[in-house]
This record gives sequence, structure tokens and C-alpha cells, in this order.
Amino acid sequence: MNWYSIQLRGIAYEEHGQRVGVHVRDGTYDSDAFAKVVITDLTTSTELLNVTFGDFGNFHNPGTIDTATLLLPYGHTVQYSLNGQEFSGMSILFGGVEVAYGQAAFGLFPSFTTTETIERVPEPASLAALLVGLLGLGAARRFEPT
Repeated sequence: MNWYSIQLRGIAYEEHGQRVGVHVRDGTYDSDAFAKVVITDLTTSTELLNVTFGDFGNFHNPGTIDTATLLLPYGHTVQYSLNGQEFSGMSILFGGVEVAYGQAAFGLFPSFTTTETIERVPEPASLAALLVGLLGLGAARRFEPT
């Protein structure tokens, strides 16, 4: 069981970028537990988010926090850095994947850093045309109302 966790997750693709959010869960009595997330737009050299979450829940009354969301512009390269600590067990999740785990009791402090370029997701019609072309199913047909 992970007593403390932080998750950076994608929420939606919008007209000008991808919306992301941070979810944090604290189910520990460890008052020293914390999680930190820093998101930097490397294209503009701008720090978009730098926040640290501390002790806000416990074993009997776990607390959760969902932060205000952030829009990451298409075409920009972004760096994500997440870290933290909890005595008995802490997880860092990127999307739906656990990318780091640690236990302060054993000197294991989880951290994760990665960089990506935010890319626009193809519109469903464009995606269908691409699949038809890739699968060799003939020309894509567009149906117009009569």
C-alpha cells in the first residue's frame, strides 16, 4: 500500500494545447510526508508550476487534492519533475503508470523527471483518413449531407 502518492495526468486536448492536472493522496500519519511537482516550458524558459504538497490527511481520514489544471501549448517542449517522501511508502505516477516508488524508512526517496513536446492529437476525421491510408483500404470517403 502506498501511503502518499502524486499523479500528473492528462485531462483533455483542447484547441491550443493539452490540459493536465495534479492529483495528490495523503493517507499517512507521517507529518514529514510531501510531494513536489515542477513543470517548466523549455521553449519559453518559463516555470509554469512549482508547488509542494505537505501533510493534509491520515490513515483514518485520507485526504486528496486535485489542483487547478494547466494548459500546455502545442509545439512546446515541457519538462516535468516530481519528487517527495513518505516514511512507509510513496508512489509517483505519470499518467496511469507508476514511475517511481520510495520509502524514507529505507532511505529511498522517489523522484521522476522527463521531457516531452506537446503534440496535437489528430481530429477523428483526419485519424480515420490516416488509418484508411495506412491499412490500404482505399481512398477515404467524406459524406456530405444532401
